[in-house]
Amino acid sequence: MAGARHHQFQRDLVSRPEAHLIAIGNSVIAAGFDPAAFTEACPQVGPSFNAGLGAAGLSQWYVAWRLAIEGRNDVRHLVIGAFDRLLTSPGNSHWSTWHSNDALAFFAAPEWTESFASYNSADQALYQIARHSPLFTERGAMWSKVELLRRHLGEIGMPTKNSSTTRFGRASDASLVLDNAFGHFRSECRVHTSGSLPLAPQILEILKEAQQKGIKTTVVMMPLPVQRHNFYKTIEWRNYLDHLKILLKEKRCALIDATLWAADENLFQDSVHLNEAGAALFSQRLGHVMAESSK
Repeated sequence: MAGARHHQFQRDLVSRPEAHLIAIGNSVIAAGFDPAAFTEACPQVGPSFNAGLGAAGLSQWYVAWRLAIEGRNDVRHLVIGAFDRLLTSPGNSHWSTWHSNDALAFFAAPEWTESFASYNSADQALYQIARHSPLFTERGAMWSKVELLRRHLGEIGMPTKNSSTTRFGRASDASLVLDNAFGHFRSECRVHTSGSLPLAPQILEILKEAQQKGIKTTVVMMPLPVQRHNFYKTIEWRNYLDHLKILLKEKRCALIDATLWAADENLFQDSVHLNEAGAALFSQRLGHVMAESSK
């Protein structure tokens, strides 16, 4: 059940061992950040913890952040892992659209996220009611079974396909999270840059709270496979990064562009996520970079 996964995620965060650095984000950081490899390369930071959650939106990043620091004062560094234009995308998504891992907020304190997902006081009241209904909060688990059945029926009488899976689902589905139209990617980068789109409200709140707690924050644009690198060599992407750097600098947050750090396709488990070897190499390099920047 979806609720069981969320409760386990909450327990893992609440009961985590001492950690001076927390990494949050969606599946790219969940797969890509190796705490042991990072700590070995950057021992001065101290122990670290990966609080990434696959298939989760920005509101769920905020929940993970709050769970990670609630009642604790050992965190000194925060790493936010992202890709493409996530950080300046509209952050609000109505609570009624949350399901699967995106429904994490239903099982945490509702006041953390209602401002990101409700439009008025009546809507907030409905949110409070719906989050106590398993028929609503667990619907993602039901639809996942329906999707598996649909795929099975669709393959009847067809040649066997490569259906390798990872902990994030079918490997062949991974690329669906990316904007794979080269022209559209460049156009959207121009829109975000020329329109001076601000940071998403959830990211702004995380940065504000981290600053209030004296936590040093670093945003990392995560590595993606070499087939994606032509997207990140465009002038539009470079201009977008410059725009993002300005926004983050205003919040005393550093930006590390690691998009081109992994040129070997054997370091990935699919078209998006690093495998264990890739995560170790990336995390070691990230540790070295952060160690140098702290000198």
